Amino acid sequence: MKKICGVMVVLVLAVSLLPGCSCGGGALKNVESQMTATQNQLSSLQSKVSSLTGRVEDLEKGGGAVGFMATYTGIPAPQAGAWALFDVEVDPTVCHLTPVPYWAKYECLGEDTFGWVKCVGFEITAPFKTATMNFSTQWLQFWYDESNVKTNKLVRCVAKAVETPMTANVTPKINPLPEFLWPHYVTPEDYLPNVSYTTGIYTFPPQSPRAGETINCAIFTQEGKQRWISSEVPMGMVQQLGSDGTVEQRLWDYGSSGADRNISREELEGAVPMPPGILPAVCS
Repeated sequence: MKKICGVMVVLVLAVSLLPGCSCGGGALKNVESQMTATQNQLSSLQSKVSSLTGRVEDLEKGGGAVGFMATYTGIPAPQAGAWALFDVEVDPTVCHLTPVPYWAKYECLGEDTFGWVKCVGFEITAPFKTATMNFSTQWLQFWYDESNVKTNKLVRCVAKAVETPMTANVTPKINPLPEFLWPHYVTPEDYLPNVSYTTGIYTFPPQSPRAGETINCAIFTQEGKQRWISSEVPMGMVQQLGSDGTVEQRLWDYGSSGADRNISREELEGAVPMPPGILPAVCS
């Protein structure tokens, strides 16, 4: 932009100086012809500068797919206090996460240390119901190795329900949540910015506290499902669509502060092994 404007200034100065020269008739006509050509070039440059200025303003505002593709950096770094609320539409005939709709709140707890390992923690609050249990509120707490910046290495995971004082250890193989609903400390390989993706704009539904607001998303298609990820919101997750286009998960609200830890450090340290058979197979 500065170089273009500099060229325009030089041309304007050249044009303004030309009429003052003392030349013969033939030479004067040549100068006038050159002036006309220069003015035409100047008009063309002005038009191009105006077009470029508009495009720069659009990019600065983050408008359009090009602007977003230049800013998508993956899942944002965890921020203590941040939270996100999701509406998860599940099929109770194939998944034990009930009731429908299934509300899940994700919260970032910040840092803690377990066995000399510095970790970053997340907590999920949601109901959980099976044929043998009916927990109106259950908490799942995940702690990831903060030094492992390439993978989401899980160090500790515990579960607790409001109806029982027991806090139980949970493993990736015994977990009431399918893995796509887990919080992520780093961007999984499938969602890295260098992986092929399309772009889309998510609009909060009318009933949401953020009704009408929009989020720029990178859309990754895997096994027929669309996963909408954004660098603009906590946790990065925004929406998941099934192979038939139905909404399976969508962001309802979020914030940068106010996260609350419901499983204390003492409860985590006293967690017992998960009793056998208490958790059925979960949906994928």
